[in-house]
Amino acid sequence: MAEMPPSNRPKFERSCSGRRWLTALKMKHLTPMCLQLTLPNSYPSQEAPSFSLSCLWLTATQLGALCQQMDKLWEEMHGMPIIYTWVDWLENNALNFLGITDTIIISPPIDFGPDQSIIDQRAIPECSDLESDILTMLRYSAAQELEEFHKSQQECEICFEEKQGFDFFRLSDCKHHFCRECMTGFCQMHVKEGTVQQLRCPNNECKETLPPFIVREVLGEEEYIRWERLLLQRALETLGDVDWCPRCNSPATREENFAHCTYCTYSFCTQCREPSHKGSRCSSIEEKIQKLESEMRAVGIDENVQCSQRRKRELIKELLLSKEQIDNECKRCPKCQAPIYKFSGCNKVVCTNCSTMMCFLCGKKIQGYDHFQDAKCELFAMEPLVIHRRQLQPRPRHEGAVRVEAQLEEDPNAKNNLMKCLNCKQPNIRQDKNNHIKCWCCKINMCFMCKKRFQETVTQHYTSSKPCQQHTD
Repeated sequence: MAEMPPSNRPKFERSCSGRRWLTALKMKHLTPMCLQLTLPNSYPSQEAPSFSLSCLWLTATQLGALCQQMDKLWEEMHGMPIIYTWVDWLENNALNFLGITDTIIISPPIDFGPDQSIIDQRAIPECSDLESDILTMLRYSAAQELEEFHKSQQECEICFEEKQGFDFFRLSDCKHHFCRECMTGFCQMHVKEGTVQQLRCPNNECKETLPPFIVREVLGEEEYIRWERLLLQRALETLGDVDWCPRCNSPATREENFAHCTYCTYSFCTQCREPSHKGSRCSSIEEKIQKLESEMRAVGIDENVQCSQRRKRELIKELLLSKEQIDNECKRCPKCQAPIYKFSGCNKVVCTNCSTMMCFLCGKKIQGYDHFQDAKCELFAMEPLVIHRRQLQPRPRHEGAVRVEAQLEEDPNAKNNLMKCLNCKQPNIRQDKNNHIKCWCCKINMCFMCKKRFQETVTQHYTSSKPCQQHTD
C-alpha cells in the first residue's frame, strides 16, 4: 500500500454550527466503482443481468440514478449483449450524467428511516466512516500516481540520465525524483563524512528530509548502522545534559563538569575525559606525558608494560598535536562547539553538525551577509589564508575535454559538429550523426539542430511537432 504524503493528509475543521466536520483536498485518481453481475439463463434474449453498483464516493441517490440509466440502456438494446455497453458508459459517461466536473462532495450516508422504498436496492454506497474512507481514497490515488511514474521514462535531477521510472526514488512529499545510483552515492557520501543531518532532498531549493526506507535500501549494513549511530549522536548532542562515555562510547548524563555512564558505571570529568577528580584541576597533556614517562622509568625492564605505556604515550602525543591544530586553525561553532576548519573561500561558514551560520573571523552566529557590512569583519580577508599542510596537486583534466581535443586533432572536419554547452560553455562534439548532445561537463541535454536545451525528455523533443530530427547528416 502506498504511503500517503503528509502534505496531502486531510485537515478536518468543524463547520460554523459545530455539528459537522469539513475538509477539502485534491486527488488525481478516484477509487473504482464496483459492478457485480449475475447472468440469468435467458440472457441476453429475454432477461437483463441482475446487478449491483457500489462506490465509495457516490451517494445512494447518485448510484440509484446510474442504475436507472443502465435499465434504460437495456431497454434500448433489448435482446442484445449489454455488459460491455454498461461498463463503457460507466467509465466514460457516468460523471457527466451526474453533473460532476471537478468537485465531489462526500458526506456520511443518510438514514431514510423506515421508508427505504425510495432507495434503489441495487445501489450500495460504501461510505461509512468519513475520515477512514477519505484516507483510503488518498492512498489509492497516491498508489496509482506511483504506478504511472514507474511505467514511464523519467529524467534524474542529478545526472540528467533518462531511465525507467522503477529505477528512481520518488519522494512522496515534494515529488522530486532521483535515480538509484545518484541517491546511493548521495547517501553514502553524507554517511561517510558524518553529515547525516544534511540527508535531505538533493534538490537545491528543497529541504524535505529523506524517508528512512530510502536510506535503508541504498546503504550497506555497516553504513546503515553508522547512519543510525550518527543520527542518535547528533540528536543527543543537541541536549545540554548528555555527554559520551570515553570508555564504552555510550550516552551519559552530565552535571556541570561531571558525567556518569549508566552502561559501564564509569564516572568521568567532561573537560579532560579522565576519571572524576572533583576538587582538583584537570591535568594538562604535557603533565600526562611526564607522568607516563615517570611510570615507564619506575617499572624498569618489563617489556610488556613498557610497550603498553609507550603506545599510550604516542596516543597522547597525537591528541596533543590534534588539539594544537584545532586550537590554531579552527574556530568553534557558537551553538554546538564543534571545531570548524576553513580551507578557502569567504568568512561566512555553516556548521555541518548543527547548520548554524557563523562568521569565521569573530566566531559569532550570523544571519546572511549583513554582518560583513561592519568594517570589523570582512567577507574576504585580505591576509593570506591558512593553507593546508598537504601540497595542492594540480587537478587532472577531465577525460571529456581530452577526448574532444583528440577528436579535433584526428579529424579536422569534426569542428562542423562542434557545439558549446549552453550552460557551462564547454565544447562538445556531435557523435554518429546523433543530434542529441549530452555535455560531458555539466550533463545537460541539448539539441544540435535547434541549439536549445531540452525542456522535456529526449524522446518527447524528437517525437513532438518540432522540426528537429534526432539523426541527420
